[in-house]
Amino acid sequence: MIRSRLVAAALVYGLASVASFVTPFVAISVLDGGQAFAQTATRPRIKGRTHRLKIESSPPEAAIYWDAGPSANPKSFGLVGYAPMSIKVPRGPVTIVVELQGFKPQQQQLEVKKSQTVSFTLERAPQLAKLDLQTTDGTATGADVKIDGQGVGTIPNAFDVPAGRHQVEVSKATMKPWMQWFTLAEGEHHTHDVSLAAAQAPTGALLVTSDAGGDVYVDGVRKDVAPAIITGVPAGDHVIEIRKDGIPPWRQSVTVPAGQQVKVAATFGAAAAGGGSLRVIASEPDASIFVDGEDKGRSPANIASILPGDHVVEARKSKFKSVQQTVHILAGQNALAQLQMELAPPDRPRAELKVQSTVPNAEVFVDGSSLGRAPVDRTDLDPGKHYVVVHRDGFTDFKREVMLIENQPVALVADLSATGSVRVLSTPEGAEVRVDGELIGQTPVSRDQIPAGDHVIEFRLKGYFDHKETMKVDGGREKVFSVDLKIIPTGPTPEQVQKRKGGMSSFGAKVNPVGGVTADFGAGYPYYFTARLTVGVFNLKPIGVDVGVEFQTFFEMYNLAVHGRLQFVETGPLSVAAKVDLGGGAGPNGRDTYFLDVTGVASLAFSDVATVSATVRYSGWTDKFCPSAAQRSNGVNAEEYCGDATGAGYNTMLFDKDPNTNRFGGNRLYLGIGATAALDRFTSLFIQIEFLPAPDTLSPEPRKAFDDKYNGAMPGKDPFIYGMGGLSLKF
Repeated sequence: MIRSRLVAAALVYGLASVASFVTPFVAISVLDGGQAFAQTATRPRIKGRTHRLKIESSPPEAAIYWDAGPSANPKSFGLVGYAPMSIKVPRGPVTIVVELQGFKPQQQQLEVKKSQTVSFTLERAPQLAKLDLQTTDGTATGADVKIDGQGVGTIPNAFDVPAGRHQVEVSKATMKPWMQWFTLAEGEHHTHDVSLAAAQAPTGALLVTSDAGGDVYVDGVRKDVAPAIITGVPAGDHVIEIRKDGIPPWRQSVTVPAGQQVKVAATFGAAAAGGGSLRVIASEPDASIFVDGEDKGRSPANIASILPGDHVVEARKSKFKSVQQTVHILAGQNALAQLQMELAPPDRPRAELKVQSTVPNAEVFVDGSSLGRAPVDRTDLDPGKHYVVVHRDGFTDFKREVMLIENQPVALVADLSATGSVRVLSTPEGAEVRVDGELIGQTPVSRDQIPAGDHVIEFRLKGYFDHKETMKVDGGREKVFSVDLKIIPTGPTPEQVQKRKGGMSSFGAKVNPVGGVTADFGAGYPYYFTARLTVGVFNLKPIGVDVGVEFQTFFEMYNLAVHGRLQFVETGPLSVAAKVDLGGGAGPNGRDTYFLDVTGVASLAFSDVATVSATVRYSGWTDKFCPSAAQRSNGVNAEEYCGDATGAGYNTMLFDKDPNTNRFGGNRLYLGIGATAALDRFTSLFIQIEFLPAPDTLSPEPRKAFDDKYNGAMPGKDPFIYGMGGLSLKF
């Protein structure tokens, strides 16, 4: 016993050694039918120094081919093996080809100088879609199919096409052409039932006259009494016949064009007085004799009173081919027709097909025609290729192409698996849907013939989080699967918005978030009271805009202004913006003012808790101190310095020109620094200080509105330093 096992092991080891030696030189591929084909090209013996190449592929199991030399042809020596594996190659140029079904082949040329590892990452090849065209009612059986204008075959059939949109045309004689567009996903198998409608044949009309009257027949069917107009005659060739008792029938073949009327005039003439006669002899006794389609008895047959002209004589007999002959009959003369008959070929061959199903009540279709419920046993099919489909609702169709041979029964057992259908919805629509990794389309989408059981369904839509979960499909049922996709936030989170609102300020460079509001209340000099409202209207980093309104007063003047802030830099804690204030005001005794401020602001934020800002502000103004003549006429009082310029009331120390007819304008440049500190989410404290740089050089003329001679609430001398502090509310 032990010895026999040792002998068997030795044989196995020997065979394996021979196989490993032969495999690199002889590639064997198995063809359909189990036949083997061996490539006879033998790889030359490697001379000189060799190196070992380890070949890896991702995914593994890729077929490997190789050859050496500058004009290498790797596939000429056949398959070497499957990755991962190691091979010995000569020093120098080596070409390697790897192939794996479902992936694009790859080729790499190496200059081998040492042993090394070569890795291939294979790219998945696009999978063809399959368009399966069937015809359950048989109207499209044998019809020609064109896909995108190219003929591809007939129905029923399955066609491999690239993924995408395709135009399918189906045409068949006597049937209306059929056309439809299909959009197929990669790897999709789509079955469609094609049904063709009969084409309406074009028609024409006949005008039939006769010199002896009689009944009018068209193709053997009585239509009217001559003369007659016969409409609705299908376009094409027809036999027109006039029949009248006592006179041999008159016949004529005519062609009726579509949409036209053809005139036919029957002239019996001498036929009414007497025709000719005909004797017909067939080579087979008792053959049936027909003249112009009318049964005239058995052979030999003597036929009298035949209308002069050409007549078709035919002999028919079982197991013999029918034979025809045209005979010309003359009035008053006898004619002879002799017909030679031949044996007909035997009945056409028949093949047998048996179809059973693992599921009861499944319907069997052969070439698109139903043969009834399985099991089916047919012995009257034509030999040759046939397409068999076994169908039952709720199960995957069983499809097979079979070759039937005369007198050789073929048996099929259809193993049907339960399937269901799924209708997939999403909010919003347009999401890409994959079932078990296979793309089935975009929502809303339906898919039939999904195997029953659990499946992984995935949703993908730009701007939304991917969604994946398990879906269960029941056999024979439609499942409606719906999901609400979650949008991917593109802006700050609610927590970030709340935090940023906590650091809002209308004094720095960082604008308020959209909808964020600040209300500032401050006291200072030269404006003793200031109130301001600011709201964010646009914010898309680094650009932001907010706007607002402002009230300020130093008691002799009450101003109202609008302001806007444009942020154009925001990088980390640093922000840079430009701000514009435009407004005006009025006061007692005819005073008024208009002003424009343009400010550049740079801010440094400390974790949205505190902000320090530096400003450069240009301010321009125009002031009026005395009432106009119209105002005086309406009772507006005037200050003492508004008296006559030549009189004692004119204060030349304050004004260098007549205040009654002039406005007093100017401009200044301010530098400033400010700080804002958040007390909590809703309140902040602020302080703002400005001064005039080099006032004697840049601003030699003081603003008269800030002079105590004009406003008693002002200090006696302009200090050139200004400021404001107060409280901000944030919403």
